[in-house]
Amino acid sequence: MSDVNKMSHEEFWIWFSGSADLFYETVKSQESIALNFIDAVSRKLTGLRAGFFILVGMYDDDTAEMIITADGNVTVIPFIEELVSSAPNIPNWRFTALKPPTDRDDFEVGFSQASLSADNLFFTYNAQSKYPDLIDIDVVHADITDATKRLFTQGIFIFLENYIGEMECIELIDNIEIKAKHLADGELIPMSKLASFLKWRHKELVEKYDQVIHSSEEDTYVGYESETKDGLTIIATINTKLLNWEHIAAYPWITVLTLGYHQGSNGMPREDDYLLLEVLEEKVNALMAESQYCLNIGRETGGNRREVLFATKGFRQTVKVMDEVARIESPFKISYDIFKDKYWRSLERFRMKV
Repeated sequence: MSDVNKMSHEEFWIWFSGSADLFYETVKSQESIALNFIDAVSRKLTGLRAGFFILVGMYDDDTAEMIITADGNVTVIPFIEELVSSAPNIPNWRFTALKPPTDRDDFEVGFSQASLSADNLFFTYNAQSKYPDLIDIDVVHADITDATKRLFTQGIFIFLENYIGEMECIELIDNIEIKAKHLADGELIPMSKLASFLKWRHKELVEKYDQVIHSSEEDTYVGYESETKDGLTIIATINTKLLNWEHIAAYPWITVLTLGYHQGSNGMPREDDYLLLEVLEEKVNALMAESQYCLNIGRETGGNRREVLFATKGFRQTVKVMDEVARIESPFKISYDIFKDKYWRSLERFRMKV
């Protein structure tokens, strides 16, 4: 469940403005930044919402820049964007939502094993006939070994978020693998060409799918019953027509809303919980439908929880709806996960039953 806000955006910026000159001098002097800026601001941001991280430095000779980053967590991105958009004009300060792409050709990330740059990083594109619109790439460096792969992976992801931009990594790439050069398959493409490659493929996808809208009038829901490995009953109601729709890549964001209920017979809900689950699910369906292009994939109940499945064109409105749902007073333990799955491969277990 999302944290209950303890501070408003306005209150945060009033607080920041009160120390803006001192913060500016701290950043410009490079003295005790962690103690006198990052720690202080991070504590206040936690009062807004968990999951906000900050980077700070000099944008130019007279302007300090604070970047608020989600560290790849899409469930906080809309709230970061809202906070930054509400920032007042504070002299000598610039505020940025998410790590922007660099405009420096010589950008590099150094760590104990290597210095990562566009000169020594390459990528390959893994075309898949079964999933033609999947943007699946391998990032390649000559010095990766089994012993150093973990460190290289961390460094390369930091490099990519700062090189092509945090949002670009999230929205434009479906899958990334880190590989040693001698294990790479296919043409090695210079890292300097990655941004233009992604923009080209994204333009193709927008032209192909942006206007594709699924009509739910012919949807067909089918019920299934199975068991967990512990012998508990699982009952699912799945939109089988939708699972085999040829344009599912037009709705690449999957949301799994989990409602944990009290233990009933064989892991199924008690009768009173079952009725409450129905009421809550209807409310969630209405909120999702009115806020965006949303497809109801179905639900699965058993093992003391119900999962409600949706697919959407984007994630921002879904995050806002799920955050609202998580705040509903309810006897259930409410949680959710939102992730990109362009071909709904996480739902393959249901396709096998169609």
